[in-house]
Amino acid sequence: MSAKRVVQERDLLKFKLPGEPQISPTGDRIVYSTTWVNEKDNKYESTIYQVVPGQKPVRLTGCNSDSRPEFSPDGKTLAFLSKRSGSSQIWLLPLDGGEARQLTGIKGGVSQFKWFPDSQSLAFIANITPDGIEPEDKKDDDSDPFVKYNRDVKVITELFYKLDGVGYFSERRPQLCVIGVDEDAQPEQLTEHPYRVGSITDISPDGQEILFTSLRGKDYDREAWQQHLWAIPACGGEPEQLVGGEYSVRAAAYSPDGKQIAFVATFVKEMGYDNAKLYVQARQGGEPRLVAPDFDRPFAGVVLTDLGAAGSLPLVWANDGASIYAPASIDGAVYLAYVNLASGQMECLTAGEQVVIGYSF
Repeated sequence: MSAKRVVQERDLLKFKLPGEPQISPTGDRIVYSTTWVNEKDNKYESTIYQVVPGQKPVRLTGCNSDSRPEFSPDGKTLAFLSKRSGSSQIWLLPLDGGEARQLTGIKGGVSQFKWFPDSQSLAFIANITPDGIEPEDKKDDDSDPFVKYNRDVKVITELFYKLDGVGYFSERRPQLCVIGVDEDAQPEQLTEHPYRVGSITDISPDGQEILFTSLRGKDYDREAWQQHLWAIPACGGEPEQLVGGEYSVRAAAYSPDGKQIAFVATFVKEMGYDNAKLYVQARQGGEPRLVAPDFDRPFAGVVLTDLGAAGSLPLVWANDGASIYAPASIDGAVYLAYVNLASGQMECLTAGEQVVIGYSF
């Protein structure tokens, strides 16, 4: 028997990485994305596959820039992100047959979305200028020579002005928006500059408000890694801060009855280097309650790699509202954990030397 050879650098180009698993609400199929390296064009590509129990996976979408699949709650439509129009936008695929159609067409692109419970609308994050939403095909105005020939000049006015892997920021900032699923639906912007929206964490069970993370206030650009938890009416209005102060929130979710919110947060004074802890708080306010105080590991996926599949690790309430599913990082591995909210007892549902990168219920 010949000895196994060591991994060579070109082997990295051969990996096909499955991620972002999603179970349909009817339980009759699973979709997931697969990511690989396009060596010729020096970029990552991805597409979406479907698996029906007892059958082999089949490719569901035909473009090499499709990712983030998410079923509508009624199970009739699959939403996903795709760059087939030129930038990352939301597309909808009817699961009873037919071609995918483009839902959003926003200049700057879409980075995240989430379905409303009624399957008639989606909340999403788009990169928007101070002037508001612009159509994807809008051309830059080159009528003014000063503007045309100085477009690459960067004027820095804030402390948070660049990121590794992103570079210098433009005037566009991630903002929270909503849109219906009708073909003539128009997007509505809910949040405004100068603040940035970090992520959409959840939508209330009644569909009336959206949870999101953001750092707002006069010092919004000083501690850019810090994120507070906010709620905003789905129809628009002023954001309400639910968790702030010493907490920096990583994830959050409504209880099934909408009366409580679970969230994972680190302490601001520790600059994110402490363990991410799990808390529960009444939606109407009050002090957060620490869950599982004796667990001295992070309730988060903190294992990093340069070659990893896409995925998400959300907080998910059990149907009875008495327990929560959450990621837990322990000694270099990431597990799916089940946490009893009353006793704080935690049970890892996965085992072994592995890193959970995504799950769906």
